Amino acid sequence: MEGKDEVTNKMEKLNVDEVKEEEKVDPNDRQATGEVEVSEGIQDFHRNQESRFLSSSSDWNDEKLGIPEKIKQALVDAEVLKPSKIQAYAVPIVTDNPDKSVVAQSHNGSGKTFAFALCGLLRVDPNDKNLQILVLAHTRELVHQIYEQIQILNKYTQYKVTEVKKEDKVPSIGQVTVITPGK
Repeated sequence: MEGKDEVTNKMEKLNVDEVKEEEKVDPNDRQATGEVEVSEGIQDFHRNQESRFLSSSSDWNDEKLGIPEKIKQALVDAEVLKPSKIQAYAVPIVTDNPDKSVVAQSHNGSGKTFAFALCGLLRVDPNDKNLQILVLAHTRELVHQIYEQIQILNKYTQYKVTEVKKEDKVPSIGQVTVITPGK
């Protein structure tokens, strides 16, 4: 196991900054330098419109996000009015180049799960009924949480999204399947 100093050195090399709660960061300063900084705990889908962690996009209608109308309507129904920074960062990458891989990091509760669920649904081909997105999570509870968030976005697209449960003898596989390895 690595010592604390070794981990700290590796984190410094990766330029991973930890934002303290008491720090007030002007989001315009970070955007001007091209950095993406996300660090708010948002546990439900109702956004605090005064939050410093929301993106500069005014709403989901921003053309650079490229969100289809059916998903926009699901977002409005869920009262997710503005994308978080991690969502505003990841979604344009996926819509501009669907074959590109995206690796993003942000703090707990910043909207990462919603971001990758949204990016995943943007990649689904509605004409192909085979498995297209496989989400692996390390606990059954996390599988269920991810499944629920995908279902919020899937309200009008109606892709086949499945959650594989421990008790499933023969699991149902959809276009998007959420599963944990092992039993």
